[in-house]
Amino acid sequence: VRIGAGAGYWGDMVDPAVELIEQGGVEFACFDLLAELTVALLTRAKMRDPGKGYVPDVEPILRQALPAARRNDVGIVTNGGGANPGAAALAAARVACDAGYPDTRIGTIEGDDLTGRIAEIRDSGWQFAHLESGEEDIDRIADRIVAVSAYTGSDGIIDALDGDADVVIGGRLADSALYCGPLMRHFGWIFERNPDLIGAALTVGHVLECAGIATGGMSSQWRLSRDPWRLGFPMAEMSADGTAVISKVPGSGGVLNEWTIKEHLLYEVHDPFCYLLPDGVVDMGGVEVKELGPDCVQLTGMTGRRRPDTLKVQIGYEDGYLAEGRTMIPWPDALEKADFCERLVRGRIKYLGVIPQEMRFDRVGWDA
Repeated sequence: VRIGAGAGYWGDMVDPAVELIEQGGVEFACFDLLAELTVALLTRAKMRDPGKGYVPDVEPILRQALPAARRNDVGIVTNGGGANPGAAALAAARVACDAGYPDTRIGTIEGDDLTGRIAEIRDSGWQFAHLESGEEDIDRIADRIVAVSAYTGSDGIIDALDGDADVVIGGRLADSALYCGPLMRHFGWIFERNPDLIGAALTVGHVLECAGIATGGMSSQWRLSRDPWRLGFPMAEMSADGTAVISKVPGSGGVLNEWTIKEHLLYEVHDPFCYLLPDGVVDMGGVEVKELGPDCVQLTGMTGRRRPDTLKVQIGYEDGYLAEGRTMIPWPDALEKADFCERLVRGRIKYLGVIPQEMRFDRVGWDA
């Protein structure tokens, strides 16, 4: 089965995704639109308007990608539902109807939002230990929490695809789950019996999840990148034995080679030998990367262990403000005027009783 990257972040380009859907021969295009801060921002948007809270890009992406996907029988999977997958699904339905595809089946995945349950969960005796610092619980920030969401896995995606969904929209689905779910469903892999194969699917998902980053968008191989202004997004052809070939649409821009893939294998991984994900624990220690030709790389030796008993939870909380301002100051006496402006701002802040942790003033260009 062939699966491709449709987006790697909120604000990503859409034309490479359409190119992949129309020319890549993929069965699924996966759009990863969330980052660590995003869910908290979207939760605030939902608090202001119950019809918001999903990534606004969902609508323009689908306006461009959905007609091509329906024509080519390509499924779309995304975590762009953010803090409000239901509202995102309604928006997707409107786009589908406007595009002439009112029969589009949309699967919605919810359940990751724990914001309203945090007190109940803690009262039951559960502690939210910090994964890196070792801080035992969230007492320090409990009264400043904005959003709480669990990184969820492939289960809901598989269920939605079993229901013949053309578009699957979830909330804080783990990035790699967007790819792992369709692959598990296609091959019939199950958590209890196929940890190595699921580990392979997660490794492939990790390579693809940031889209153009793996094809020269952010790489030491930038000198080799051809026509980077029309960057091609990566896709993977996965085999039942857990091996995969990573490529992109022939003739598309960018570069895909052994090093772009190796770089991305280690990108945002806390431990490549024990990479904890909701669908499994990935071990990249035995992965072999081999170039088969131009823009074509084979991955073998991917393994994994059974999924963890717990999920990682992301907590966004209020922690003050960061503000930046710029003032244009003309000559004559520009430097003296700048000094005056600094005194004015510092005096105003003191007058208002605000106690900043840090302030910095730079005079840009005064000696140019």
